[in-house]
Amino acid sequence: MFYWNYKNDEIESLTEELLNCGEVQSIRIATAFLSGRGISVLRKMQKKYNISRSDIVLYLSCSFSMNKPHELLKELKDICQARLVFSRKFHPKVYLLQGNENKLIFGSANFTYGGLEENIEFGSVIRPDRHQLEMVQNFFSYCEEVSIPLEEEIIAFYKESEADFARLHKEQQRVQRKLCGYL
Repeated sequence: MFYWNYKNDEIESLTEELLNCGEVQSIRIATAFLSGRGISVLRKMQKKYNISRSDIVLYLSCSFSMNKPHELLKELKDICQARLVFSRKFHPKVYLLQGNENKLIFGSANFTYGGLEENIEFGSVIRPDRHQLEMVQNFFSYCEEVSIPLEEEIIAFYKESEADFARLHKEQQRVQRKLCGYL
């Protein structure tokens, strides 16, 4: 994995970066894709920083996962305030940890195993100044406006669509194997 962090050459993954903060009081994440690994890291962050569900907000695209998304959503309900964007293509990868020192991570990494640990990704890590923090908070305010909160009806919708997602996931894997087989 290629992970760039100009502040600390010791950190080699987004997971390490997210778990390498001082005091954290709130977490805001906007990502296109999420996997079980992302949920696992979110649980570790919640425990390490001892923050409540209400202090963690996760914004997701409506196509965040093709692999049993209803199960991921069920897990999220216990960990954070999850919100989904259905009205527009949602493709950010932004991680904001606020506390005694704020940390902003943005780049190409989704909140998935690949993005957190394995893919070739490019991530920038900064300690935002007041102006930068205000800009990021404006972005998250926009995310709030265009998203809807995770409710049981949404989980039921994803559960009802499970067979469609499974077919799509299988086809994506087939095409991916074919593409990777080129070389």
